[in-house]
Amino acid sequence: LQPGATVLLTITAAGMCGIGFGLFQVPNNHVMLATASRARGGAASALMSMARLAGQTLGALLAALLFRQVGAASDVPIITAAVIALIAVGGSLWVGHRLMPVIK
Repeated sequence: LQPGATVLLTITAAGMCGIGFGLFQVPNNHVMLATASRARGGAASALMSMARLAGQTLGALLAALLFRQVGAASDVPIITAAVIALIAVGGSLWVGHRLMPVIK
């Protein structure tokens, strides 16, 4: 995006990236764990956890820097982010619960 991009364009672009990453991550994780041998299953799981934690840390850092640069005139951005996070967690738990018989 250009430096003067509108908020709506930024939200749209971030949403498109999030959907794309979400569609890619589940099959990628499945393939990584399915192809690892039983002896290396722990290492594969640890690698995925480390990558996830690094992504969360960098995402939080970038969000903090963005709020520091742009500033938040109200609580609306934080409340919106919290609602989106809760929806994402609920969706993940719902999908995970539906896939449990497949994993066992």
